[in-house]
Amino acid sequence: MVDYRKFDHIGSDSDSDEEVDPVVRAAEERQLQQLRSQLQGATAPSGTTTTGLAAELPPEPSLRAKPSTKHKNRFRFEHGGRLIYEWEQTLSEVILYVPTPPGITKKAQLEVVISAHHLVVALRGAAQRYLDEDTGGPIVVGESTWFLEDNDDEAPGAGEKVLVVNFQKMQKAQAWACALRGAARAAEGAELDALSQEEVRKQLMRERFQEEHPGFDFSDADFNGAVPDARDFMGGVRYG
Repeated sequence: MVDYRKFDHIGSDSDSDEEVDPVVRAAEERQLQQLRSQLQGATAPSGTTTTGLAAELPPEPSLRAKPSTKHKNRFRFEHGGRLIYEWEQTLSEVILYVPTPPGITKKAQLEVVISAHHLVVALRGAAQRYLDEDTGGPIVVGESTWFLEDNDDEAPGAGEKVLVVNFQKMQKAQAWACALRGAARAAEGAELDALSQEEVRKQLMRERFQEEHPGFDFSDADFNGAVPDARDFMGGVRYG
């Protein structure tokens, strides 16, 4: 798990008014200096910056998940107001969208390791991992993949590409409350709130109905009362 608070004050010259034990402050300064060297040194691919995958994050130590303003059924995970990744899910997949730093244009510049319950994302050769966290549910490694796609974010400093990680769910129709559990453990707000989780369950039920009855349109279907679990409803979800 990555503790995003490690990045809170990298590159900041402001001093806190709170008194800190000099020994503790000296140890923190040494740790920050070492981390700066890792992030700004020659370990990053030539011609790239560490913005995005290993740069300093804003000083506010806030973590939260919220609906995307651009993409339906997609959620944003932010740290201090900065986008770390977006994610969405279907009956069978969870898809993660991670913005990359400027200069990242090829898969060979990244290290991405997908295992049954864990994800690692880093610049190839860099000591600091950007994401190193358990996934929100078990996945089928052999059917999961990752690739780069063009970034449609025109904000200043945005990279040319977005890293897309496609997890195939081990348990079809399972509703994940978060994409990565490391972030969820770091702060309550990192998981989807109760209302968002309810909307996800509705989405998965609609997708299941559509899959089993392709001749009908369930896109506007609504539910009265509690939304059933798409895995178990009416004999359970079908595989294959």
